[in-house]
Amino acid sequence: MQKQNYLVRRESSAHYYFRRAVPPHLRASLGKREIVISLRTRDRRTAEVRARQHAVSTDAEFLLHEQLVHNQGNAHPDETVGLSRPLEPQHIPTLAERYHETLVATHLEHPPTRAELADMRTWYRQLESELTDAAVLGDTSFVEDAGQAHLAAEGFNPALTAPATLHLYYQRLLHADLVAIRQQLQHLSGAPIEKPKVRPSPLEGDNWEAMLECWKAERAPGDKTWDEANRLVNRFRTFSNDLSPLDITTELVEAFRDSLLQEGLSRQRVKTILSLLRPVVGTAIEMKRCSLTGNPFADVKINVPKRAAGKEQRQPFELEHLQALFRSPVYTDGLRPKKGGGDAAFWLPLLGLFGGPRAEELGQLRVTDVLRRDGQLYLRISELGEDQELKTLASERMVPVHEELLRIGFESYVETMRERGEQRLFPGLKADRYGNYTKMFSTWCNEYIDTYVVDDKRYAYHSFRHCFEEFAGWSGLTQYQIDGILGHSPQGMAKLYGKKSGSRRTFNPKVLAEGMAKYHVEGLDLSHLYGSY
Repeated sequence: MQKQNYLVRRESSAHYYFRRAVPPHLRASLGKREIVISLRTRDRRTAEVRARQHAVSTDAEFLLHEQLVHNQGNAHPDETVGLSRPLEPQHIPTLAERYHETLVATHLEHPPTRAELADMRTWYRQLESELTDAAVLGDTSFVEDAGQAHLAAEGFNPALTAPATLHLYYQRLLHADLVAIRQQLQHLSGAPIEKPKVRPSPLEGDNWEAMLECWKAERAPGDKTWDEANRLVNRFRTFSNDLSPLDITTELVEAFRDSLLQEGLSRQRVKTILSLLRPVVGTAIEMKRCSLTGNPFADVKINVPKRAAGKEQRQPFELEHLQALFRSPVYTDGLRPKKGGGDAAFWLPLLGLFGGPRAEELGQLRVTDVLRRDGQLYLRISELGEDQELKTLASERMVPVHEELLRIGFESYVETMRERGEQRLFPGLKADRYGNYTKMFSTWCNEYIDTYVVDDKRYAYHSFRHCFEEFAGWSGLTQYQIDGILGHSPQGMAKLYGKKSGSRRTFNPKVLAEGMAKYHVEGLDLSHLYGSY
């Protein structure tokens, strides 16, 4: 027996219409008693083909509403399925997949009779031809009525949705229809098709903004890292033409990686970029805040050869570099550049050479962080001040001040700052919006090194830290003393039996001072700087 095609004509129109009653128990959910769709044709044969597809589409819509009513425990649908929210681009991928999966499931749930097989093959071939033409021409009129019904079933209001977003949605639905029809043709030709499992409705977290907020809430990044993550996400969005996160593929991420390399970024930098984007998506998946189940960034790798990595690593200064630096204008002509933080331009390189503190550890020092114990002057590297932050727990330490720094006049400089009522040891260093005091100094210092010392990106302020470690070893300091002065975590027996402060082990300042007394840089003469302050 021929299935109902729901085909009607109206006296007021020459076109055919599709008309189908809504099952009584779904009328409240759909908000209507019947579905009426213009088939936009006067040709009966064409109308029959279109009506058949609308019959399948409405079967799919009824199935969606059956699931909604069931999932809501038979609550009144009007209380739970609202039309108050507009469709957003990030919802489209999941909605289109749900539409396609429901269509295929509906096809399989309503197999044709033997008598219908030939006609159905003919109908679907004609429909495939018609929708293929529509897809080529960009004509979405065939799916617009069904699309609006589908949006209503999913709780979205087409009237509140931007026209461009609706058009994109209709395009995806047209493609989903075409794929479903081709699958049905394969099925009608004897090919097996597995009934798909209809995926859940799209979540509010299916967009970049929500993923970033989820990552921020779970990982608590610093302000600088948060801004960097936003910049990199925007960079990826620009590259992908603002594609929804749900549409991202591993191949697209690989293309993004390759484009960064083509722009001239180092392999290490590209690796860092991917390492930051990966957890932004991964955290949303882990916390089940989005519809994604796999992270497209997870399998995209970039190898950094050891040789290339070595070329990019900071190197300790050679003796000739140090000799050139301490005979440059800052140390011979009294140059105190504002960009270098005034007196900080003089003292930070010296403190770096004779103790290896990180630039920011020195930049955030207060005058009260320079103190004497048992006759030895120390720098207290800590987080006692609100604007003081260390890289690790082990970074909190007491760094003995070397005798050479005292000869140059470091203690006299500290007393001058104290007499002036300065709270910070280097007031010429100004905090940026992230609270970092040495961002501008580091830029100046690297430029200064390029100009007066060596034009090689491997040499920067951080080279002083490597320099201290190297010269300390040559001077006979123990590993315990080197780790303690640099702020490395205690190793070996020191880790087990060192003095405990709170939840961590600390180094004995007196033993560190004994090591600092041994430290020297063979061949470096700084006598011309004695008494500078």
